[in-house]
Amino acid sequence: MEIWKNLDFTNNEYLISSYGRVKSLKYNKEKILKIYHNAKGYEIIDLRYNNKRKSISIHQLVAIAFLNHKPNGMNLIVGEIPQNFKEN
Repeated sequence: MEIWKNLDFTNNEYLISSYGRVKSLKYNKEKILKIYHNAKGYEIIDLRYNNKRKSISIHQLVAIAFLNHKPNGMNLIVGEIPQNFKEN
């Protein structure tokens, strides 16, 4: 079962699911956003909040929302989540 959680740091404009999908709540519409891959093959997404655009990896967003991960500047705390991690 897919579970959705708010990304609090985006002023609740975006949701992330337990499957790694991202939904925008901007403009009173719900829209699933397209995920891209960076040069290293990681899934990333561009989010716009606080008048800035930021590219963030999906596995970091899942860790922030579901594991209460607190990003530590430039230090990598959470690595890639394996593909077989997704719940059935």
